[in-house]
Amino acid sequence: MLRIIVIILFLSSLSFSGFIGQAQTGPSVASTDPAAAARKNEDPVVLSIGGRQLKASELEKRIDALPINLRSFYKNQGKRQFVDELVRMDLLTGEAIRRKLENDPEVQSQLEMARSSILAAAAMRAVEKEIQVSDEAARSFYAAHSAEFEEVRLRQILVRSSKSLPDGSTTTNSMSPDEARSKAEGLRKQILSGADFAELAQKNSDDLASARNGGDLGFVRRGMNVPPFEKVAFALKPGQVSEVVETPFGFHVVKMEAVRTFEEVKSQVISRLQQINGKEKLAELVKQLNPVINEAYFKVEHGRHASEPMPSFELAAPRKGKSREKGNLPNNGAKP
Repeated sequence: MLRIIVIILFLSSLSFSGFIGQAQTGPSVASTDPAAAARKNEDPVVLSIGGRQLKASELEKRIDALPINLRSFYKNQGKRQFVDELVRMDLLTGEAIRRKLENDPEVQSQLEMARSSILAAAAMRAVEKEIQVSDEAARSFYAAHSAEFEEVRLRQILVRSSKSLPDGSTTTNSMSPDEARSKAEGLRKQILSGADFAELAQKNSDDLASARNGGDLGFVRRGMNVPPFEKVAFALKPGQVSEVVETPFGFHVVKMEAVRTFEEVKSQVISRLQQINGKEKLAELVKQLNPVINEAYFKVEHGRHASEPMPSFELAAPRKGKSREKGNLPNNGAKP
């Protein structure tokens, strides 16, 4: 329910009745034009409710409208879950209308707050986009914060043992830890002797999700994997193969494929600088507004509730089943 509320707060201005296209007014007729059929397949219908349809392109737009920390989850492994949330939202919205809850003063107040929040966020984005960032400033910021933007493409071979943490996307293995390490060491020696890493990963890796792609994990950032794996992986240079590294998931052999260059992450650097400068500009505007705040009132309130923990307003991506958060087995390079 909390996840539904979170999405409603950010998408309340995009009512589900407008979210899905209008109901079809007549029977559909199959097209005999191959080109038209191909165009239709390029943008398939992913959800139908009561004659209304949601196409893939519209689904992507709605996911792109989410806050960035939710977007990264729903853009990848959470996309199917996002559709489930939309169905539940549609059901509950219809029930709310049936009960005439939109006339409830408390609901109206919450809707107004959500509307103001969405408009404020839109205004903030508009202000940020207007901020010009020079190439020199972007390069300087990147040099000072390179770890924040560092992305590396990795391959891995995972050999699990009977002691490895269970994970729904990996095979089980009855080998002892010593046997698993020995197998991983043997595979590494084959690679150093000229064997193809991708082929060995396909045949031997216990991480099924990446094994089918030759062990390819795609581009990953710091903080996405467990520390032992990350420390070894990010110390490699393109083309290098790691020593066998042990994590709670098993024994890994890692290969560094590539590192994103500044030019490849330049747009992210510029966006980050725009956000920073936008906050500074907002602070200046607030100061010019000169709001009068009764600080004495808040001191009294703070004294009453001093022992209460401060709530976190950072929205985390929901997890379904066993999480891979801080795990080291991302699915096909998807960002967990």
